[in-house]
Amino acid sequence: MTDLLAEVNERVRELADQRPHGSDAWDFQCECGEPECQDVVSLTLPEYELIRRSGTPILAEGHVPSRFRLARDRATELRNEAIALRRQARHQAERARRVRDADERGESH
Repeated sequence: MTDLLAEVNERVRELADQRPHGSDAWDFQCECGEPECQDVVSLTLPEYELIRRSGTPILAEGHVPSRFRLARDRATELRNEAIALRRQARHQAERARRVRDADERGESH
């Protein structure tokens, strides 16, 4: 979710970059990652760029990135990778068993 909001904010920045803006502030979405958050953060382009360069998300006042959400998402990714690796290992073991059995019977593969 936070990646999607960061992408939306990058599109806002691109749009703002194409307009004569001076010191105008633009509304960016809060990237805290909470599903119910609809807050916006008004920033000038230099302010936005400064935050981006710092590597922190755009956050409404008092909001913090959902560390638990990030940890849970990473755990889900790792679990899915482990399942895929386990399936690959089973497939390769079955394949090796078939080759071994064919060799024992003197068949070519």
